[in-house]
Amino acid sequence: MNDSPHGYPRREADFDVLPGFQNPPAGYGEVAFYWWLGEPLTRERLTWQLDQLTRRGISGLQINYAHSDLGGVTWGLSYPSEPALFSSEWWALFDWFVQEANQRGIAVSVSDYTLGVGQGWYLDEISAIYPEMRGKTLRMTLHTIKPGEVLDIGLPEGCISVMAYQSEGARVENGIDLRPLVSEGQLRWTPPAIGWQVAVVAAETVTRSLDPMHPASGRETINRFFERFTDHHPDQPGRGLNFFFSDELNFGVSGKLWTTRFAEEFWRRKGYDLIPELPALWLDLGARTAKVRLDYNDVLVTLSEEGYFKPLYEWHQRRGMMFGCDHGGRGLTVDEFGDYFRTQRWNQAPGCDQPFLQTDLIKNKVAASIAHLYERQRVWLEGFHSSGWGTSTADLTRASLINYVHGQNLLSLHGLYYSTRGGWWEWAPPCNHFRMPYWAHFGNYLTSMERLSYLLSQGVHRCDVALLYPVAAVEAGLDGQTAVETSFELGRALYAQGIDFDFIDFESLDRAVIDGNELTVAGEHFRVLILPSMRAVRYSTLEKAAAFQRAGGLVLLVGALPEASDRLGANDPDLDQLVREITSHQPAVVSSADVITHLRGAFPPDFAVETTAGSSSEPLGVMHRRIGARDLYAVYGVTQGSLGYFRTHGQIELWDMWTGSTQPLYAVNTDQQGTYVRLPLTEHELQLIVFAPDDSPLLIDVPGVEQVAVSEQGGVTGVVAAGGTYHGTIQQDGRSRTVSGTAEQPPDELVFDRIWRFELVPTLDNQWGDFRLPATDRRIGAEIRRCRYQFDPQRSGEASGWVQADFDDAAWAQTTMGFGRQFWKLGPLPDNDLTLLETALGALTVIDPQVPVEWNGACYAWQSYEFSWRDGIENDPGHQGYHGLKGEVHDDIIALGRIEQTHTALTRVPEANGTHYYLWTTVHVAQPCTAKVVCGGLLPSRLWIDGVPLALDAENIVLSSGKHPFLLRYDDVGRGYCFLTEQSFRRPPLDKHNATLR
Repeated sequence: MNDSPHGYPRREADFDVLPGFQNPPAGYGEVAFYWWLGEPLTRERLTWQLDQLTRRGISGLQINYAHSDLGGVTWGLSYPSEPALFSSEWWALFDWFVQEANQRGIAVSVSDYTLGVGQGWYLDEISAIYPEMRGKTLRMTLHTIKPGEVLDIGLPEGCISVMAYQSEGARVENGIDLRPLVSEGQLRWTPPAIGWQVAVVAAETVTRSLDPMHPASGRETINRFFERFTDHHPDQPGRGLNFFFSDELNFGVSGKLWTTRFAEEFWRRKGYDLIPELPALWLDLGARTAKVRLDYNDVLVTLSEEGYFKPLYEWHQRRGMMFGCDHGGRGLTVDEFGDYFRTQRWNQAPGCDQPFLQTDLIKNKVAASIAHLYERQRVWLEGFHSSGWGTSTADLTRASLINYVHGQNLLSLHGLYYSTRGGWWEWAPPCNHFRMPYWAHFGNYLTSMERLSYLLSQGVHRCDVALLYPVAAVEAGLDGQTAVETSFELGRALYAQGIDFDFIDFESLDRAVIDGNELTVAGEHFRVLILPSMRAVRYSTLEKAAAFQRAGGLVLLVGALPEASDRLGANDPDLDQLVREITSHQPAVVSSADVITHLRGAFPPDFAVETTAGSSSEPLGVMHRRIGARDLYAVYGVTQGSLGYFRTHGQIELWDMWTGSTQPLYAVNTDQQGTYVRLPLTEHELQLIVFAPDDSPLLIDVPGVEQVAVSEQGGVTGVVAAGGTYHGTIQQDGRSRTVSGTAEQPPDELVFDRIWRFELVPTLDNQWGDFRLPATDRRIGAEIRRCRYQFDPQRSGEASGWVQADFDDAAWAQTTMGFGRQFWKLGPLPDNDLTLLETALGALTVIDPQVPVEWNGACYAWQSYEFSWRDGIENDPGHQGYHGLKGEVHDDIIALGRIEQTHTALTRVPEANGTHYYLWTTVHVAQPCTAKVVCGGLLPSRLWIDGVPLALDAENIVLSSGKHPFLLRYDDVGRGYCFLTEQSFRRPPLDKHNATLR
């Protein structure tokens, strides 16, 4: 269709978006997170999986590796794989895979997830080879000196600044630089006879880290990671090699960073010496404090951009590739990397994750605003990890549509596993692809999202409101959290009323052009600028705000007013004058409701729901894009038949994301600014309303009639919900005529009286053992996995009536097939003499759960203790690691104590009533034999067979045929096992790659 790199949008004024909407070009399909773990990688299995994914609306496969909970600096080292990651065998497999995928129209990349600092990969390699690239953080130590005292201290290694201030009224300008008094790392100072405080600032090197401000940090990252892929595939960048992704980037250092050349660069860029003023990063040293903090952060961010972020962006841009991200703060931590907005603009596709089917507006808006204001190609949605194996296509569709109307347009489903290893391997499940029972139909979702991704990427975004990203107040330490909360709460409130917005950074505001009463930048035309409780701003922000207001733009200062900037800090007469000028012309704004009221009265909205046809259960969402000569409005959450207002004119169509088809819509009315349209779809659907230039549109208003169509002869047809006569009007070129029509009342009831047949079709392909081990060529279909169960100690059998169709089994317990009672459990019991109790328990030959055990003045009930010999304890797999099962099938089928959830396991902790437990069961022996005890993990303190005590390592136990009571006592909580097995039993070896796990 065009020569643009794959997935790069078009923004020309004469661009026709319809052909691409109907048949999207390459690069707009899903980019799946492909987890190459669980079992050894083979070409045969990879080929089969590629075949399943081909022609399914998938543009890329992003290979990922997961981290364990062992080793590493933060989360644990990457799980080992076979072949080992980046080994010669791995590269051979990867090179083959790229060629195979490329033949099927699918690009391949590798995520940096789990490959960061402290993981033993390329960033650690850089740090080891170039120690000067290790990051440094600033630390301040404050020494208080009372009158008459002498300061005599040793200074820390890496000391940069030593400044003394009077204890009362400390100011940057009256500090005393004590560095000339330092000798061989020792400071001795006799201050004047008043109270003083001495601030010592030192830079500490973090061994396992990378300094993003180092001028070679980005270049070396490219050399040691990205270019290794292009070296293997020099002809594939932007085609077969594409969609690289940075996930939860962590340099190993954060906060107040330092680099060897920082002071020099600061002087060059800001024109003054930072060293004597460094303590102002921690201490309030008067009016100049805010300026020092803002200037410091500006240099930190600029050096990080120049050193690390910008080189990575430019490397991908030159090759027509897509580079996206999902970093830890996702825009909610506004000062991540110094300034999240500024640093993340250096991605072709800034993005965020939305776990659990979430639709976090602010995360989406930060990523989308960066893309809008810096004309980046896409907005990357990482969805929807940890939503669970029960996630349906309806769940995915809803979450996808809401996130897309917020501004996303590149879909990465988090789950595509190489292996699930018999159902025992997962990473933040589910796997959203060929392991789902609806995979045969899933292509409809993927291809429609491909179409939607294409459409919502083209052209430019349009909205009225620019909401200042509140980083300056955080940098300056002037109620930054209040500014953040005000900004985000206001954004949510605006959007809930159908008022779209973009966050704007101070640099985009600086370069914005005032055109009449609009701020224009990167195709955006803002009519409103809002500063959210910003006690500190960049001075240029206030200058532009005042100029915009003078030109007729609307400027709203919400909450606290600016009082400091990077010009002089606080107590700045020029800043105060700008604030007075702006506030003298603006109404008082305290709350989000005030803002919305002022916006409604200032100008016609870009979109509004004028009247609703019933309540909606879905959140309201709107996205307006200008694509060529067309205006596209994507609307979600508005009930069918509601009257919508669009601030544009023209010929109207409804575009169908599922089929690529279009159909005409007709306006109900127009005014000088816009058009009134009855919305044709339900609140659960994304309504793509498209306006094309038309000087004399046809207006049709027939209330109650949907899917209106006009014949060549001028007749009007439509669909109604009930019989009756309907009246309306048709207007065009100033002429109007009335129309009417009658629909017959449909029957109240339709009777389908024939015999219905259905078939349960098996859909789960188990040829690789993904669902059950051992693997089988037979597909798995619907199964009865859970049933109602009732223990029948009296053996009443059919006499109880349970075999009758009308028997009420609601009181029976539900159980999963394969799981059942293996012991009766007594406890927890408190610390007391258990001798008499044990004598009674040892004599038991049968347990009646209806009869409690009386001991020490209290009654204790027997509890059923259940597990599966194949799968262990239900819903308690023990230690697995992060984000679900990791193929660890434990022998520990005895777990005692209260369950406590951690990130990587279910652990057992003491219960309130004690830590003593008894487990009782019977051993069924078909033929006389000799047996032995096998124990591990949490060990029983005592055990008995037929009332006779046994040692924990007892062997050659003679057992006759029949039933033998088996009693175990535990005096602690935890996990373990205790079996009575035949003497000849030998434990099978555990092979981590064996197809049967054990």
